[in-house]
Amino acid sequence: MNHSLLRSGESHQFENFWRSAWPRQGMPTSDQLDFDRLGSLRDFLIIGRYTPGMTPSMVITHVGKGITDILNADVTGSNYFDTLGEADRSVVIRVYDALIANPCGRWRIMRYGYEKGIQLPVDTTTFPFRDAETGAIYMGALNIPLDDAVPAGLAGRALTTETGSMAEWLNMGQGMPHDLMLA
Repeated sequence: MNHSLLRSGESHQFENFWRSAWPRQGMPTSDQLDFDRLGSLRDFLIIGRYTPGMTPSMVITHVGKGITDILNADVTGSNYFDTLGEADRSVVIRVYDALIANPCGRWRIMRYGYEKGIQLPVDTTTFPFRDAETGAIYMGALNIPLDDAVPAGLAGRALTTETGSMAEWLNMGQGMPHDLMLA
């Protein structure tokens, strides 16, 4: 199913940013990506180092100010997978592995869950890249809230993330995984 009408304009802008740097083979490297070109979208950018394997992790290395404000916390240095329930963690790991095996992007509606029970839907667009020097794998994700952020006093900190049912692969010219949801 094509969700392009549901995706935010910011998600489409983010995809175009990646398209401008995407190589014919493989995925972009950090020296090909000038995140300053994102302008105000950089405030909603999260970058994390993904380590696949038996005990995968996703350590957050950059969090834009807009995300820090939405989460009511700075999550730099934390493991993103710690915010996910077991089932969602499994899905996200399989999605990240698929993004690496079939270099492409991923759009999905997710939800941030807050301490006081409030949930915020978020338009999330993710692309993989490698560090130009070390070859380490990173994920760059634009997270655009679909509702107004809830004041910290009413919601508390965002503690959890849940995957949603609306998703699609973003073909960057090298094919895409066949399983849409990887659920």
